[in-house]
Amino acid sequence: ETEICLSLLCLGIAAMITLFASPFLIARWSSKTMLRIGSALLLLALPLCGLASTPFQLAMTCGVFGLSTGLTDICMNAQGIQIERKYRASSMSLLHASYSIGCVLASPLGSLFAAFGINPLLNFLCIIILYACLRPFFLPHLLNDPPVEQSSSKKSLRVPPIFIIICGLLAMCSYAVEGAAAEWGSLLLF
Repeated sequence: ETEICLSLLCLGIAAMITLFASPFLIARWSSKTMLRIGSALLLLALPLCGLASTPFQLAMTCGVFGLSTGLTDICMNAQGIQIERKYRASSMSLLHASYSIGCVLASPLGSLFAAFGINPLLNFLCIIILYACLRPFFLPHLLNDPPVEQSSSKKSLRVPPIFIIICGLLAMCSYAVEGAAAEWGSLLLF
């Protein structure tokens, strides 16, 4: 149980690292480029988790999975903002709902694999093969980020209003609760 705790902790810490680093990466290379990289890393990271044979390997592969998941998550949201701007319609709720629906639809498949005692690596490979087949059809539709306006005056660092800080802290707490429920829910039900 301790090994699982540490592996999930590595996943969460790695995801938080990329959540904080993503704005800088996107500003430097664009959400389109970073989403291509993050999604390719996901293709590699998931089967590596299935191949891990020691707790240390599992923790490291969960860390790589967390890095790629965090990067992909932020870049998908950045692309969602571009879609809303392009079509001048609210679509973020549909994009987030699609993510959740995908998770709900994939859960019974994972449960079936576990119920029949099938190796998790085979489960991961099935997901990766499906994803790898669909990925080339979707990559050409990624949108370019709008050009960033360069200001001639130096920007000063200011502390955000207390309301923004409180909202950020609440969002961080909800992210932690959601992650704990997603990661531990299936383990505790098992």
